[in-house]
Amino acid sequence: MPEAPREPGWYPDRNDPTFNRYWNGRAWTAMRHPADKAPPEQKEPATTASRRRPETPESPARKRPVWPWVIGSLLLVRAIFAAVAAFDPPAADPSSTARTHPSSVSSPAAPH
Repeated sequence: MPEAPREPGWYPDRNDPTFNRYWNGRAWTAMRHPADKAPPEQKEPATTASRRRPETPESPARKRPVWPWVIGSLLLVRAIFAAVAAFDPPAADPSSTARTHPSSVSSPAAPH
């Protein structure tokens, strides 16, 4: 049995050489036309083309989920806050430290 062609196109029908049959690149289709006439201008049969969704920039072939990016971003923000809190010294309690005011500090007497 001869090998099937690799490229999509019209080829002689093995069962009836007076007809051509369309090979879509994967399998023989039901589309046939008389061998003595020019084949229709079609790269793929309409039945195969209608089953596939056209790929456009607005609708990619495969959408990736967003939730891993959201979770990862939240974890990153939390890690940054934890790092800042670990390296930031605690604020001094104003009631526990004695403040010295310039008026209460006695300066040594200057020699005359």
